[in-house]
Amino acid sequence: MADSAVGPPPLDPMEPIRISLPQLEALRLTDDEGRPLVESIPLFDPEQVDIRPLDFGDADFERLRIVEHPFAGAWKQTTYQSVPVRLYRLRGAHVHSSAGVVMVANRLVAETLQHVYPPEHGMQVDPETGFTTLQSADVRHVAGRAVHLLAAGAYNYYHWLIDAFSRLSVLPGHHLDDLLLVPPLERAFQRDSLSGLGRSVRAHAIGTAETVLVDELMLVPSLTGFGYYPPPTLFAAFDRLASGMAAAAAHRRIYIHRLRSPKRRLMNEAAVMERLAAAGYETLDLDGMALADQMRAFAEATHVVAPHGAGLTNLVFCRPGTMVCELQMDCYTNWLFRRLANLRGLEYGCVLGRIDGPWEPLWPHDRTWRMPLDHLTATLDRAGFL
Repeated sequence: MADSAVGPPPLDPMEPIRISLPQLEALRLTDDEGRPLVESIPLFDPEQVDIRPLDFGDADFERLRIVEHPFAGAWKQTTYQSVPVRLYRLRGAHVHSSAGVVMVANRLVAETLQHVYPPEHGMQVDPETGFTTLQSADVRHVAGRAVHLLAAGAYNYYHWLIDAFSRLSVLPGHHLDDLLLVPPLERAFQRDSLSGLGRSVRAHAIGTAETVLVDELMLVPSLTGFGYYPPPTLFAAFDRLASGMAAAAAHRRIYIHRLRSPKRRLMNEAAVMERLAAAGYETLDLDGMALADQMRAFAEATHVVAPHGAGLTNLVFCRPGTMVCELQMDCYTNWLFRRLANLRGLEYGCVLGRIDGPWEPLWPHDRTWRMPLDHLTATLDRAGFL
């Protein structure tokens, strides 16, 4: 675990403030004993992943005005290349905040800066020079070897499971005996997922503005290309979790609501729920639901309908052939879950809803939207959901 405090990590303004791991490794930096500061081994090569066409629902977006993620035209992409998976060993690395920002030899590791908002993670960026300061009261020393299992936003169900926990799918098994560096485990699903690994694990939580100095840090950069290029190896950790769960044969039709979410509120969601309930759908509120119950619900589902949101992360627990209809927003059409469904062998389609008021493609998360009920009902009926 962490022991004595050491001085705050210096940032030399003459050095680059950020650098990628391959670039950092190519510098061949060494410590005082002549050991490499950065070295890596390949775990999995990139793979060409086929994307099946949309199985039903809205499918021709040439005629529809949408803002897509990860890029415009992604709806018609038929293949992608998964990210190469490497395991990096970093000596004398500073790890900062629950986001897991890493610094080695005065250089910030670019792969650990994704989705990081400096004011939220104890970082200060000079607006003129761009130089970054890690704002830590002190720096704790973590002796020995530790595994990086941190990510920005890991209090969120999706970001914890996909951006952080999923790395255990590729991490060589003996590293589960190492200390795991994790965000504060304030959510039950975080604690339950770690305890569900089938073995005792040691963990050290890093707070928002805390920094630790690690003798030897084991780091797998984003396994999924930040959600958009997931590899076929993604599911091993989730299958390990589900292996101890007693699930019945698939028989449930479920709707995942977002009534309590302040983001991207679906204003006529009550009407959507009413129509689905009339067709025999269970409406599930996943907030506060135990991880085991979420896993079981999706493993037992034949049909899943849900607006885009973190609850659809549970598609990783579905059985192949499960039918999934995602309700998408025209100003924020995001294909993360289509790609998860594709890898899992699910039948995926979507129905497009419309933002309320003026078109705002830049930041729609605080906006409200609506789903055309007749179009949704007709689509679900044709696809065999009703």
